[in-house]
Amino acid sequence: MINTINIPQTRQGIKDAIAYRVNILAQWNAKIAKSRCKVRRHSRQLQADCTRAQIVQLRKALDQA
Repeated sequence: MINTINIPQTRQGIKDAIAYRVNILAQWNAKIAKSRCKVRRHSRQLQADCTRAQIVQLRKALDQA
């Protein structure tokens, strides 16, 4: 899965992007918790992992900004 992310130019933009991704991650975790089908759980877990990786990239960008 390709993990590309648009990193905003400002510190506030990066903070907003992190908050947005954390919200999305919470939604994916809620969907994973409700999943009963293995295939759906696996695909949702991949989405959650991708979102976690995006949050890590944004936090590194925030440290460098």
